[in-house]
Amino acid sequence: MKRDIKIKLSMFTLLLGTLFSSCLKKDLPELPLFDSNEVTLVNVEYRYNGTGTMNGQPIVAYQKLTASQVIDATTSTITVTLTIPGTSGSFTSAERANIKLDHLWPYYNISTAATMKGINGTPNPGNITDCSKPLTYEVIAANGAKKTWTIKFNPLPLINQYEGSYTGTGYLYHPSSSRILNADKFLTTSGANGVLVDLGDLGGSGYQALLTVDANNNVTITAAPTAAGAPYTMFSAGLPATNPGYTAQWAGSASCNNTYNPTTKTFYLRYGYMGSGGYRVAEEVLKAK
Repeated sequence: MKRDIKIKLSMFTLLLGTLFSSCLKKDLPELPLFDSNEVTLVNVEYRYNGTGTMNGQPIVAYQKLTASQVIDATTSTITVTLTIPGTSGSFTSAERANIKLDHLWPYYNISTAATMKGINGTPNPGNITDCSKPLTYEVIAANGAKKTWTIKFNPLPLINQYEGSYTGTGYLYHPSSSRILNADKFLTTSGANGVLVDLGDLGGSGYQALLTVDANNNVTITAAPTAAGAPYTMFSAGLPATNPGYTAQWAGSASCNNTYNPTTKTFYLRYGYMGSGGYRVAEEVLKAK
């Protein structure tokens, strides 16, 4: 009797499996395997030890770099130009300056259902990679079709010794709206010895200066390309006595002689531009954080 029950149960199970399989297959189209093996997007990260720890070890922090790219479909080559973002949180000026092409983590968007691997000595995507030399990858479509891609990186943008975050204090002299300046600023590299900085608190209106430091740590100040209010005038010896005349309004005024102190990494600035009713003059002391 038990044997008879076992046989019936086995037959019932087999029947259910057949019916279920038939239901799954009914009316479903036969789809071809994907045959595309393209690289559609290059992504790049810089990784470093963050400020937190876990089990006594530093937590790895990630900073994504902006990657603009030119894809040559004929030669299966992609040329990448990286932009390094400004500082934020644990991504300090020091970490920003540490970014080098030979110490990056690239990864990629590729065709649906395809796979990708490094060849000719290139690490697989997502691993630390020397991007200072051409990288080669093999992308394999779902149907097995293979294509070799070459990824080339242009040199990183220059970051000079003056770039970084600064604490700012000062005063903006204005014919009708003088005011205290007290804001942090980020100075961006422009050439080997220059940085771009917002004029006073007018950066949002397009006023930006180029500070160039010479071998004697004197600072030459000019209007940045396309800056509003150009040309800019330096007042290294003191505030302008006319158009209109100004007198010092804060304790740091006397130090603003358009110089740079490399020991304390501090800019002492006094410059401005002519507007309706006379000069607008910014005095600022910018000290690197």
